[in-house]
Amino acid sequence: MKWIWSLLILGFVFGATEGRILQPEQRADATTTADTEKKPESPAAPASPTSSTLSTSSTSSTSPAPQGSSTTAKDKYTLEEEKLTKDLEDILSKYERECIGNPEFSANLDKVRKAIKWNNGTLEQKYELKFEFDNYNKLRIDLEKKIDIKIETLNEVLPTLEPNSYCSKKLLKQREALKKAKQLSNEGKQDSLTVNSKECDNTDDDSFDYNY
Repeated sequence: MKWIWSLLILGFVFGATEGRILQPEQRADATTTADTEKKPESPAAPASPTSSTLSTSSTSSTSPAPQGSSTTAKDKYTLEEEKLTKDLEDILSKYERECIGNPEFSANLDKVRKAIKWNNGTLEQKYELKFEFDNYNKLRIDLEKKIDIKIETLNEVLPTLEPNSYCSKKLLKQREALKKAKQLSNEGKQDSLTVNSKECDNTDDDSFDYNY
């Protein structure tokens, strides 16, 4: 009976394999192929961002948003006026004490002081005033230098003269008049220089017109 059962089992196996006897390697290949066919497909990997997409993203995250023109920016006119006002302030600071005792000088500085407080938009007027002051001040300085030179000359001559002589007295009066002239207007300074620059002719004429 055993051999009959063996024949039956062999027949079943033979029929299942269609009469082919599979080698071990073939069985392995068949198993692998079957597993591959049964294995589900892996989902496709997400597409990597393109360089253009990255560039756009990077640009949008780092570039500042467009801004309108600043409304607080100062125009050239305003900056120029501020600089000119600062120049006027420097003039006032420099000569504020020096003008004491000189009415004309003080009056010109008062104009500068008022111009500093003018509202914006007065650039042209400030330039005109500064031009006027600079001209006045330049002439004032030139005249006072001439006065100082004349006084220095008298200081050198007086010691060579006989004390209480006519020329000594005359030149002493000239020197005193010139010292006082520094507090006069520019016109007064010029007149004093003209009058008190006359040389002593060693006469007894005491009618000489001194400018005090």
